[in-house]
Amino acid sequence: MSIALSAIVLAVGVLYAVMPTADGAVPPVPLDAEEGYTYTCYCCPDPVRVTIRAPQAHLVGRAPAGAA
Repeated sequence: MSIALSAIVLAVGVLYAVMPTADGAVPPVPLDAEEGYTYTCYCCPDPVRVTIRAPQAHLVGRAPAGAA
């Protein structure tokens, strides 16, 4: 019984140790960010540069005949 309890405590400790922390978190981009606004996201091992772009039209539907 004590071996099983020790294994559970060890498993919980390992899971706690590998959980991500919020220490390196960056607040989200402001909703009123203008086009061209650039920020650095530290959500990956290597920082990622993100630039806000203008929304683009998203066309949904079939292509015209012969446009393949």
